[in-house]
Amino acid sequence: SHSLHYLFMGASEQDLGLSLFEALGYVDDQLFVFYDHESRRVEPRTPWVSSRISSQMWLQLSQSLKGWDHMFTVDFWTIMENHNHSK
Repeated sequence: SHSLHYLFMGASEQDLGLSLFEALGYVDDQLFVFYDHESRRVEPRTPWVSSRISSQMWLQLSQSLKGWDHMFTVDFWTIMENHNHSK
């Protein structure tokens, strides 16, 4: 049996080196992919990722994480505004 999970993190400002949004993908607790808001690129974090994931799958993963980036940002600011924590 194998596991796949993602960790999404974000910050309201780019202070202290924090990204506005980051996603980390894990297979069996091993980091295999990284995405951040600033570059808007998915980057492999293990050698096997580049050789075993097709270009179509890589494109789908990239589009999916860009969608999560957008949704996270919209939801984050909606929550901040609803609780009077906006800038």
